[in-house]
Amino acid sequence: MVFHSLGKAAGWMAKSPYVWLSGLWAAVVPLIAWYLYESFGGAMVTILVAMALMLVFPALIAGTYGVVAEDESSLCVFRRYAIHGYFRQLLSSILMFLIAWFLLQFVFYVLLAFGFEIVTSAQMATFVFIPVMFFCYFADVIAVVNKKHAFASVKNSFLLVLNGSLSVVIFHLVNFVLMIMVSVVGSVVFAAFTMDTFLPLASMTETELLSMTYDEFLVIVSTSEVVFAGFAALAMCVVFFVPLFTLYKACYFVTTSALALSDISKDPVGMYDEKGRWYKYS
Repeated sequence: MVFHSLGKAAGWMAKSPYVWLSGLWAAVVPLIAWYLYESFGGAMVTILVAMALMLVFPALIAGTYGVVAEDESSLCVFRRYAIHGYFRQLLSSILMFLIAWFLLQFVFYVLLAFGFEIVTSAQMATFVFIPVMFFCYFADVIAVVNKKHAFASVKNSFLLVLNGSLSVVIFHLVNFVLMIMVSVVGSVVFAAFTMDTFLPLASMTETELLSMTYDEFLVIVSTSEVVFAGFAALAMCVVFFVPLFTLYKACYFVTTSALALSDISKDPVGMYDEKGRWYKYS
């Protein structure tokens, strides 16, 4: 089921143009952010504009979920889910982040109370995001497809993960492998764009590298070519992997839900005895 869902996700990317919209928009945002950063030089303006543009993102994710749920690649289905599922996707994602944030703060202060250093406590507390993501990962797709509110979607995601057991673990492992692929592709693209910029560093000896000051190194890595390379590498990765991750989650959830419904709908085979007790045939 895990790898079957991954194959279905790849199939949707091949046959539906609408599922690419989330990746294209996720790629456009960093490029616009780079343009604003280069044109105006203000990090605050860049961040605010990027955050405003990202408000469109939940609609594109919800539309992609709708295409998979309805098993129909049409603009009508995509638009309907994008509109009606916008706040469901957004609120469930925000709730998941808030749960992780409050648990992180709780663990952080508990560790401080037990005498751990601030840096150590912060590093250990960040691992809270792992179980939260593990159990709440399906909250947004449940909210959109099953039309649940944020709290119910988080609870159902928790139950889905518990009932899925080994299958869900394998699903997350596949996602982890895909994330490694993203980092490798991004590193290759970044290296290709910055090859000429970092070429002088490659020709320097170890003594020369160690003698460099922080300011000298910062001048090299903060050039416009390096900044553009970072934004370009990010854009080229998300344009493909954002639709893939989104479709993979949707396909896995839809497949899992379909199997659960088929098991429930099966008529039990058995009989009642004279006292009205039910005996199921094995």
